[in-house]
Amino acid sequence: MSSTVGMTADLLQLLDLRPGQCLLDVGTGAGVTAAVACFVCGDAGVVTLDIDPHVTAAARERLSALGYCPAVVTGAATTGWSGADPYDRLFVSFAVRRVPTALVEQLAPIGRALVTLGTSSPSWPGLAVMDKRPDGTVEAELRAVEFGHRARAGSGQLAAAIHHSAPPRPAADTLPRGKLERHLDAAPAPSQLRR
Repeated sequence: MSSTVGMTADLLQLLDLRPGQCLLDVGTGAGVTAAVACFVCGDAGVVTLDIDPHVTAAARERLSALGYCPAVVTGAATTGWSGADPYDRLFVSFAVRRVPTALVEQLAPIGRALVTLGTSSPSWPGLAVMDKRPDGTVEAELRAVEFGHRARAGSGQLAAAIHHSAPPRPAADTLPRGKLERHLDAAPAPSQLRR
């Protein structure tokens, strides 16, 4: 689940959830995607999967507190969850290097899957949008992801914003003589500076 709420909402709209659909949510996280899927589809067909048992236990409690009882399971993303397949919708929220074959096999005909793909560059994740045709063939499109979990994403913009918001420092020769001397007296001696 992306830390960017707007992006998550966009992805869920692209997933095109409908009442009565079965969904496999891979990468449970806080359970937000599972909660939205339960709200839209009904919790009977929702399965959320995470490899970390602590994550699934916490999500199960959160979802139960909201009145939802989807299947919250602990397991590996690469194998999916065959206990409730085929799925009309499949959502992989964390980056994988390639789309696991087991997930494609668990997608129902006329189903849609969204899978975040990582590359060798941490600054360029992609989104595989896959639609399975009635004959079982898969049509896929790779889209660039503008925001999301990426190492140092936005660090350049942040540095520029900090630089532009800081008040400009006047040159030493433009300060009145008394202010310059007070400023120099307050400066630490070189021996007091840490490296």
